[in-house]
Amino acid sequence: MTATKDAAADAVVAATNRLYEATRTGDAATLTELLCDDLGYFHSNGGNDEKSTILEKVSSGLYLGVEKIDFQPEKVWVVGEVAVVVATVITTGMVGEHSVTGRTVSSLDVWRHLDGRWQLLAHHLTLKG
Repeated sequence: MTATKDAAADAVVAATNRLYEATRTGDAATLTELLCDDLGYFHSNGGNDEKSTILEKVSSGLYLGVEKIDFQPEKVWVVGEVAVVVATVITTGMVGEHSVTGRTVSSLDVWRHLDGRWQLLAHHLTLKG
């Protein structure tokens, strides 16, 4: 990777860490910045959301019981104004009344650089066995 692509990859990883922390702490304002208006968000249980429904869930406090989200990026590709991130994500705590401690998923994220910032365009989770 070139220095420019390395810097972009680092910025996307930092944005992903901000996204998970904002989700965990109920910070809807930060999520509003980080999520594309056209977001497609696909959960490991087969459900899906868009930006407005993710913001509703976060604002309701659904994720406040999550103690930790361990984001482990494995590969980041940056092509122009688009970045793709493959990672493992391990969660500890509760989502609503459901324990997610030890839940390990593979994550595939597509980020778009728009108006000077990286925004999540698509997020897909697959439960690891």
